[in-house]
Amino acid sequence: MTKTAFIVGAGIGGLTAGFRLQQAGWKVRIFERENFVGGRMRTVRKDGFTIDVGAGILPSSYKAVLKLISDTKKHHLIDHLTGKIAIPRDKKMHLLDMSNLKASLLKTSLVSWKSKLKLLRVAYDIWRARNVLGFDTISGGAPFDTGSVDAYAHLHLTQELLDYVIEPTLKALYLNDAKETSIIEFLWNMKNLSSNSSFCLQGGMDRLAAEMAKTLPVEFNVTVEQITQEEKSANLTLVDHEGQRSTETADVVIVAADGKVVADLCRNMLSQRQLSYLSNLRYSVSVNLHFGLRQDPGVDALIIEVPSTVDEHVAALVMDHLKGTGRAPAGKGLVSVFFQDEWGQRMLNASDEEIFADAIPRIDHIIPGFSELIEVKHIQRWPVAATITEPGTCALLKTFENDLNPTQRVIFASDLFAPSSVNTCVVQGERAALAAMSLTQ
Repeated sequence: MTKTAFIVGAGIGGLTAGFRLQQAGWKVRIFERENFVGGRMRTVRKDGFTIDVGAGILPSSYKAVLKLISDTKKHHLIDHLTGKIAIPRDKKMHLLDMSNLKASLLKTSLVSWKSKLKLLRVAYDIWRARNVLGFDTISGGAPFDTGSVDAYAHLHLTQELLDYVIEPTLKALYLNDAKETSIIEFLWNMKNLSSNSSFCLQGGMDRLAAEMAKTLPVEFNVTVEQITQEEKSANLTLVDHEGQRSTETADVVIVAADGKVVADLCRNMLSQRQLSYLSNLRYSVSVNLHFGLRQDPGVDALIIEVPSTVDEHVAALVMDHLKGTGRAPAGKGLVSVFFQDEWGQRMLNASDEEIFADAIPRIDHIIPGFSELIEVKHIQRWPVAATITEPGTCALLKTFENDLNPTQRVIFASDLFAPSSVNTCVVQGERAALAAMSLTQ
């Protein structure tokens, strides 16, 4: 008899789980509350500009993503990236070559030789923790999860490393504050995201999800209200796009959604300790802005990482027109601007006018004359952007995992187990599909 699986969420994790199960001969149904696939791999097309409003650049260390692209025969979507990272200090843009970051850090005048030598401590700690810094789970990282990035930097590094390398990197990748973030997340970032090559997807970051969805049964505008399980099955109560409520049964349900959604839908099958973990799991809030420009702004870098000494709220600027063909009309520019979590929280419910009034002068300070080039403006609000790994998270996650019932028919495939990334979601989708097949053998 053909096995059946329901998948809640048509982000890249849910689509990956569906693809792998369908490969194995399962019948799958994927339920998505929005009217698009891809989740935080979203692209908006506006007045000739192709705007990646979520994930935008993928490092070549994303092996699971590259394998998925290969297995789905979508190699033609890969656009290899070259360029520089710019970090402003003392009114100068210090450039780091993305294709050789280690050598660039050694040569740069951004920080002193004393600070460069201190980076050996970071390399050593990454090596020590390498086996617990995976995309599958960081629950084994408790011995290294000893405090905040800020505390680690003050103990082992230098203030200028914190100000001009570490915190700008944290802000650019996860919008996080060094005082709130566990050192385990910083080590995880450095191991998994600091690659000498990167890529994006031709025509927009949503292309892979859109292509995968063509061969998968995705049902849009469906609200899942509750999930329950029996000994050898699981049930979904849902409301479809026409407002009809029904209860459906499958061999397995995979929930590919954030921790808050997992807690809401699966409350009746989780322990109090698990619910406590999920309720305390923090996600950054991102209100990111995207600008189509009448001409290239003339920045000789793909990414500008912004230290708090330059602006406490701006995290990074990405010159999207440099990512590949078709991102902007010929001769024009496209810039995405990302802000730190605290600013996102404050601006989430502000009007567009209030947001632009606060943001544009900040951007002008980093790229003089920027406001005079603006043709197209777009705001993307993400109430749930990326996990914030606080000190002590690893031990709590280990307890959460220990309380999981290995025979339960509801499987979680999301960023509950490792920091948010496209590769994390793909790995979690793969793991969920394998767990479903193991359960039903």
